[in-house]
Formats: sequence, C-alpha cells, structure tokens
Amino acid sequence: MLGTTMHKRRFRRRAAVVAVLAITIAACGSDSKKSESSSAPSTAAASSTAATTPGSTGGTAGSTAGTTGTGGSQTTTAGSSGTSGGGTPNAPGREEAIAKATETVKNDPLYGKVGSGLTRGVTDTEVTIGCIFESANYSGFQDGINADFSAGAANGRTLKVLPCEDDGGDPANTLQIAKRLVEQDKVFGIITATQGMSPAVATYLNDNEVPYIGWGFVDAFCGKRWAFGFDGCLNGLFSDPKDVPHAFVNPYLVQPMVEASGIPPKDVKAAIIGSDNDAGRGGNANYTQLFENLGATVVYAEAVVPVPGPTTDYTPFVQAALAKDPNIILISTQFSDVGGLTAALKAAGYKGSIMNFVAYVPGLLDSLPQLAQALDGTYVLASLVPQESQNGYIKIVEQDLQKSGAANGTFITFGASLGYLMGDQMKAMIAASGKDLNTKTFDAAINGDDYTYHSPGEGGPCSISFPGAHFFSASGSSLLKVVSSKFEVTSPYTCYPPTEVKR
Repeated sequence: MLGTTMHKRRFRRRAAVVAVLAITIAACGSDSKKSESSSAPSTAAASSTAATTPGSTGGTAGSTAGTTGTGGSQTTTAGSSGTSGGGTPNAPGREEAIAKATETVKNDPLYGKVGSGLTRGVTDTEVTIGCIFESANYSGFQDGINADFSAGAANGRTLKVLPCEDDGGDPANTLQIAKRLVEQDKVFGIITATQGMSPAVATYLNDNEVPYIGWGFVDAFCGKRWAFGFDGCLNGLFSDPKDVPHAFVNPYLVQPMVEASGIPPKDVKAAIIGSDNDAGRGGNANYTQLFENLGATVVYAEAVVPVPGPTTDYTPFVQAALAKDPNIILISTQFSDVGGLTAALKAAGYKGSIMNFVAYVPGLLDSLPQLAQALDGTYVLASLVPQESQNGYIKIVEQDLQKSGAANGTFITFGASLGYLMGDQMKAMIAASGKDLNTKTFDAAINGDDYTYHSPGEGGPCSISFPGAHFFSASGSSLLKVVSSKFEVTSPYTCYPPTEVKR
C-alpha cells in the first residue's frame, strides 16, 4: 500500500503540490543567531512486517497525562464549542465538524505495524527521543524541544532528546538518519522538521513501530499509524484515495484574510499569484478550493513567478492579476519574491487586501527595513501562535526557554516555537501511555478512540485528536498586519474546522 517503489513517482508529485505549506518555512533560517549542528549519517538495514488495520482499533484510550512542570498537557476529550483547550478561540462549528470527521474516518485503514510491546529507548527513569530537522529553515528547533522536555517529566520518566541532525531536506539523508537513530541509538520516537519525510522513511518508521511527530504537509503524516502531524494530516486532498479514502481541507489558510477584509464572502474576488512550479500550481488549486468553500469567487489563479528568483520585473504578473479587478490578493511565492511583488502591486495602484504566508519571522522587519516598507499595510498568516500574542501559552514558552538556557533567551524563533509544540505533544502522548510504557501501550492509548492533546496555558495551539487526525487537520492560524515595521495581531490564533471535499 505504501511500498517505496510504488510511491516514488507519486511522492514527487505530492511533495511538490503540498510544498505550498512548506513554503511557509522558507524564510525561517535567518531568525536565530545560532543553529544546531549535525553529525554525518550512517546507513543500516532493517526489515519488518507491516499490518493494515482500521483506524478505530488499537485498544482502549490512555489515562490522563501525568506530566508536571510548566510544559506538558492533558489527554482529555475535546474542548467546548467556543474554545480549544486553554481558551484558544474556535471558529464556529469546529467541534461539530471534528466529531463528524472522526465518525467519517473511523474505519479508514491505518498503515503500520500494530504495537507489539517494544521497549526500545525506554528505561525506568528515561525515554530517549531522536530529532531530524533542516537547520536552514528551523534554527532553534532543538532549543524548543529541550525547553519543553526540561519543564517536566512524563509519569516519572524524563525525556532526553539526542542532538538534532540536519538532513538538508534530502529524503535519502532522512532515511539514513532515521535508521541509525532506531537501530544504533535505540530511540523510542523521533521529532522531525523536514521535507525529507518520504514514503521510504514513513514505511521504515511504521514497520518498526517508531512514533514520529512532524509537520503534516506530506503523505508521511496521513493515514499512518505511527505518524503524528502536529497539526494532523494536511495532504488529504492530494493523497491517494487508497491511503486516505476521505479528503479534508482546512480553511485556516484563507478564512482569516477574508474576515479581515470586511468583505462578505460572496462579494470577495480573489486573485492568487503563485510561483511557476508544481508547488505553486498545486497551492493555487488548494487555495481556490478553500476560497470557493467560503462562497468567494477566484477571478485569477496563476502560477507565473519564475523560480528560482527573485524576479526583477513583476509588471506582467501584476497587470494580469489586476486586469481581473480583485479585492483580495494572495501571494503564494518564495520569500525572495514577496517584497518585490507586493511593492509592484502597490505601485500599480492596487488598494485592496494583500496577504502572504512567508513573511512572519520574529525580528525580520527590524533587520530588513526595505522589506518592512514594502509590506506595510499588508497581512501575513502565521501557522503557529505568534510571540506578539503575549498570552498565557507564549509566557510559558518564554519561561521554559529561559530556564533551559536557550541560546536566544526568551526570543521565540520559528524553529523554537515548532520544537516546543512538538516536544510537548510527544511528552503528553508518552504520559498518556501510562507507567508501563512500550509500543503496545502507546499505540493503544493514542490510536484508541478518545485521545486529545491540549497545549498548556491560555491561547495555545489547537487541540488535536487521534486517531482521527491521521486523516484530517483541525489546525489554526493567526493573522498579523505589518504596521510601521511591526507585526500587529489582527486576529488571535484561532482553530478552524476540517471540511470534507470530493476529489
């Protein structure tokens, strides 16, 4: 079903399509003064027998999480209709949509070996976790994980993360590192932040009962027993129906912009300008679907900005888009084109709303005043809780970063934000598995029928429930506006509902 050879060609297409979400991290390598180093990977062979069983099986759900300290969360049922976990706002209908989606996918197959009781990486006092990342895009990632792990234990066991290893986003490197972490370093699980999560990596980890957490924008996080997207499965619309029978999308990528514009959805005329590659074309298709789901009209959706860039003359793209008289423009390009394209739109007299996905990087506007000027008055979508929110969750993260001796102190880099959340999710899942921790108790607890993660503090990342989130995303976002070289939170981080769509 997932076999490496069968999926090689399909992965290239899918990875390109959903790289629209990966674009969000393209600019994040410059947000930290220090990044982790890696050691050279080695290869190792392994074999295992995989099993495919319905997503609703796997035993009874786990107990309440036993984490302590400022980090850590609880495994409980989903929050009220108005909030997700610690007071994070829910878009209307989110809980009902999650319940409906969970019922829809309850018999969908999960690829991966059922937990057999392996205790690899587990002692009476400690759990060893591996880490694979792209240092260029996620600087501070290890600091974020360390900050959460040092804040509290899981059922009396401390969690130790090995030094994060840089795979450069190369799937071959990712697989080599993963094999070595499992076979030589004997890790229990792996935390990832890389586009290198190929079908081969997913097959290996699922066949060897290795729980892994990452960003769910590739197939490795959809329909797999041991895969846990921190935001669920984002790739369902482009996944093979045999692997993910029911496709879902999440409006968090466009709904905040529509709401901020003040224009009734039925009157929105959206233009989407993307990069001239598979990622741009696939992204445009995804955004078009999301706009139309809201009742808006997409008047222009072209992937035309040359790659690699930056481009020197944006006039042809600007003229083509403005000829359709849009009142919202979504820029879905690489980071190096955002400033120039935005400035060109303004210079051409466009007065409507402009949004991009890549320009929220803490400290970015202070360090690049020309870019700040170009983006002034436009919007940026943040897929993680921005530090500017200064809510209860952010204060916990700041406190734990400082206590753990993070290189940048309380400054939350993009990588640190992502690492902290993934670390907290891994710790909460391990705690939910009970004191008798092994792959069988973990599988039963998390892939049972009522496990839900809630982030600590008020206003944190969205609650996420498994096994349903193997097949859909119920994540959220915050919209920021660039005002006088500062990011201002226009709409607080809000959690949105999964919406089923037909392929």
